[in-house]
Amino acid sequence: SMTYSGRIRQAHDTNSTTVGSYADALLSSLPQNALLVSHTDINLNAVRYKQECEGARPDVTHLSVQLIPYPWFRERQQSAFFSHISFPPIFRNASTDRQSEANSQIVVGLALANLPRRRVFLDIHSLNDGLIGDFNSYPGGVHLVPYGLLWEVVPPSPELFADNGLAAWRE
Repeated sequence: SMTYSGRIRQAHDTNSTTVGSYADALLSSLPQNALLVSHTDINLNAVRYKQECEGARPDVTHLSVQLIPYPWFRERQQSAFFSHISFPPIFRNASTDRQSEANSQIVVGLALANLPRRRVFLDIHSLNDGLIGDFNSYPGGVHLVPYGLLWEVVPPSPELFADNGLAAWRE
């Protein structure tokens, strides 16, 4: 039987490229100057490694929605590293629990604050799937469009969801 430290060494020596390939797929799919919002460490750290260590896609801004509510993020990180991004006000009930409505307010607020200056994308773990409504509507007045491994956040468009447009799409 192998010890824990032996398993860690073995995992390190496997030359697995799975996480790196995942980050490459996320980054390569994004348009120029996109805002990518992540929720989980696997998404955040994989993309961060590719950007910081390998120089991949410096035009893409990548944020963790879990960090935004914390005062230290606003005091130290926001102005130093994300001055080109608009942030919504953070309310007292802000939450990093993606199942909460308060977390959804942060995600949608961030998206709306940056649309239409840049396209906004969410990793699939950034929001509560149970809140996705008809035509991929999401509370707060946005729609979610599947975009490869991500969701693209778009403002509601009456012509996109008009009866004649939907009927034409179905045909």
